Amino acid sequence: MMRPLAMLAVMLSLTTTLSAASTDDPWPAASVNAVRATCHKQPRSDVPTAYLDAYCACWADLMRINVAWKDWTLVDWAIRTKGLQGLDDQEKAILKAVVFDGHYCFLKYVPQ
Repeated sequence: MMRPLAMLAVMLSLTTTLSAASTDDPWPAASVNAVRATCHKQPRSDVPTAYLDAYCACWADLMRINVAWKDWTLVDWAIRTKGLQGLDDQEKAILKAVVFDGHYCFLKYVPQ
């Protein structure tokens, strides 16, 4: 099982260019499905299999709602070119929103 940050880096590599999400900047359905599929293929080690469907669906849906498509692709490009350590403040803020969405879904669907 992958650590959450490593999983995030892999998930970011699925996309190809990110501001608050809006209907003017919708996520392509194929990208939402790819995020959900990658979540299943490389799950967080702390999410039991029984809760993985709900967790992955929640995370993919929240990212689509809370992170604009152009912001997601900006972070993807930044990680590919600069690596996680080279992100600027804007890119880190976007990445924090993605991580927060995952944390919210973890607390919502995984029994503590």
